[in-house]
Amino acid sequence: MRRTLRILTIVTFLVPTAALTAGAGAMAVASIDEVPSQLEAGATHVIGYSITAHGNPTDWAGGTALRFHGPDGETLTFDGVSDRKGHWNAEIELPNSGDWKWEVVMGTDIAQHLGDLTVAPPTVGPDTLASSAPSNQLLTLRIVLPIATVLAVAVLINQGLALRRREGGYPASDAV
Repeated sequence: MRRTLRILTIVTFLVPTAALTAGAGAMAVASIDEVPSQLEAGATHVIGYSITAHGNPTDWAGGTALRFHGPDGETLTFDGVSDRKGHWNAEIELPNSGDWKWEVVMGTDIAQHLGDLTVAPPTVGPDTLASSAPSNQLLTLRIVLPIATVLAVAVLINQGLALRRREGGYPASDAV
């Protein structure tokens, strides 16, 4: 009985220690270089990130990516492109504004959650409007607006002249 108790005690302490030691080889940590201060929906951003194993830069044979989970439930994945050992860049474009959850994916089964990102709506300005309008509408506006302006000025001048004639400012006929 004493011998069984000793064996159980030893096994009780060795099993958790062995489990911790076995998992130590899989410790990979991803870190982001810098998150853009203003993420804008529809704009392209490049995010760099590093992956280290036990504090050393590592090449990740299974590939890496940044994965985003959008406010409407869609999931987008952007592959990382390695530029040196242990470092990748991912070119991302998030189509919708709102709060997105994101993570670094290493290989096919390891993901490190990075938190939440707030994506701002697209900036609207003259350049944005001009680039988003179909070109035939812009051409129509460029032609029609000046013509409409000239016609409106002509009508106003004609109405002003007619009003002066009625008030006696000008003779109603050209007779001398």
